[in-house]
Amino acid sequence: MEKKYILVIDEGTTSVRSLLFDRAMQIVGASQLNTTTYHPEKAGAEQDAMEIWEKTVQTMRGAVKDAGADPEEIAAVAITTQRATWTFWNRETGKPIRRSLVWSDSRACYIKDRYLSDPAMMEKYPELDAQFYYTDQHTPFILKYLTEKEPGLAEELGKETTIGGTVDTWLIYNLTGKKVHATCLSHAAMTMFYTFKTEDWNWDYVEQIAGLRRSAMAQIKPDMYEYGALTPDILGTEIPILSNIADQHAALFCQGCHRKGQAKGTIGTGFFFNVNQGMDDPVFVRGYKTAFCWEIGDDRPYIFEGTLPVAGAALEWLRNQLKLIGHFSEMEPIATSVEDSGGIYFIPALEALCNPPFGDVAMEGLFIGITAGNDQRHFVRAVLDGVSFICSFIILDSMEKMGAVNELRIDGGVTRSDLICQTMANVTGVKMIRGKNPEATAMGTAEISAIKLGWMTMEDVESFLTVEKVFLPNEDQEKNRKQYQWWLKAKERAGNWNPPVSENQ
Repeated sequence: MEKKYILVIDEGTTSVRSLLFDRAMQIVGASQLNTTTYHPEKAGAEQDAMEIWEKTVQTMRGAVKDAGADPEEIAAVAITTQRATWTFWNRETGKPIRRSLVWSDSRACYIKDRYLSDPAMMEKYPELDAQFYYTDQHTPFILKYLTEKEPGLAEELGKETTIGGTVDTWLIYNLTGKKVHATCLSHAAMTMFYTFKTEDWNWDYVEQIAGLRRSAMAQIKPDMYEYGALTPDILGTEIPILSNIADQHAALFCQGCHRKGQAKGTIGTGFFFNVNQGMDDPVFVRGYKTAFCWEIGDDRPYIFEGTLPVAGAALEWLRNQLKLIGHFSEMEPIATSVEDSGGIYFIPALEALCNPPFGDVAMEGLFIGITAGNDQRHFVRAVLDGVSFICSFIILDSMEKMGAVNELRIDGGVTRSDLICQTMANVTGVKMIRGKNPEATAMGTAEISAIKLGWMTMEDVESFLTVEKVFLPNEDQEKNRKQYQWWLKAKERAGNWNPPVSENQ
């Protein structure tokens, strides 16, 4: 039977999706299910790994059914997932020993001073100061914190039967029937467990901080690599897994940012500003992340990243908690039914903003400038503006550190909002290019598998890019920039609002 399709697993922070791509990189089938994030305490974020696994299988079967395809027609499985969300499980039973630690979990921000004020610790780990200012980096120390709170956890982590990894590792382990325990370079290098000194796991952090055995850590493989095959019980046939790449890196790849200096911005649950740094002389900036874009054959460029945990998450909060909109389709019409936010400014610090350019674990969300003349429309507009301004803040600060970016290729669900995209173009002065395909993350890993299959080359990727709309600074630029200056004042008011209580108090 002719091999026609690539099945993509796209596991994000709020949902898991499976999509079936044909050889022309068109989506012919899709299925999606939401996943649950738990917040057991302030700054904590956890997920149920078994829920993720079970819903992954459901969406895989759903996508194949939606396309009316025969699983025998699928040439490869391609994986892309959220980054730095860690699960630890028993290698024999396959059961997690506790809930997964999500990338946005920032509990270690509240205990970092315990380590940063320890001269012996800082002498041994001089990079620690910089690492603590990047949210995704804290898993070893969150584990250390949890072992002091949860009886028996330290013993479980230290067992010979305990293994772990990021979400991609968890899925590959289960997809292959517990045969493969591996991750890719783009995932590994985005975690605090990885060190550039040896380009391997930081065994001191693994053993001394987290209390894990070396055998608990997955093998690090290229992003384009054969990671074993699906067991037949999933879709009725064995299918090779030919690519595995971190979600933001997959989007960077799909957006054709294969050369030094090219940049993309993904606005989904959070905001991720990524620049391809090329393969030589990467820039390391305190608080920002430098890692690897991917490893595809001989191509192994560095990536620069600025990130926010909250962007689209603020819009979900607007709908689900504030209930100011019933559906996302109502959001833009309501926001644009007024000229502006009526003087209201919103700081979307709904999770701790530990990393620069904020570096303020005590900053919390804020509405300010409210008067009796404001109504629902102004609050909705303020939230959309707040997302635009906070993303612009990251772009401007990153360009100050990295150098100017002339254009930004944007993707993610939030970029469906013309208002947000236009405001960002006006504030930053950067041309925003929105493609027709909003599924850049899924398409990126599909393209890598297609390269492995010989269906295309890296040079072909740009031929699949189609521009839907370009946003250039317009007649509202001066107005938006004045509003942005007011937003910066509001940001200062929100800062240091709720400082953590000292451990000695």
